[in-house]
Amino acid sequence: MKSIITALSYHGKVFRLNVIASYTKDGRYIPPSLPKGTSDILFIKNGMAYFLEVKTDTGKASREQLEFISDMKRFGAVAGIVRSIDEAYKITGISNY
Repeated sequence: MKSIITALSYHGKVFRLNVIASYTKDGRYIPPSLPKGTSDILFIKNGMAYFLEVKTDTGKASREQLEFISDMKRFGAVAGIVRSIDEAYKITGISNY
């Protein structure tokens, strides 16, 4: 994921979206601020939003992740699953040459 974020950062604005809960130093629970299934990366280029779910070669998207991708497409964003820089470039329309 780090290499994909770095590669994309040369072409637009990249945000890593963490869907995790945490705790304060005094032990208070802080719930996740993003919905379950939110994609790993939000990439913005030329006014267009791209949501990228990063998976390993054998990783599979959860039902919530697939629903999020479907919703984002319905709202006019580009969204999908990527496993490499080349796939991230392809979905975002970046020429890697």
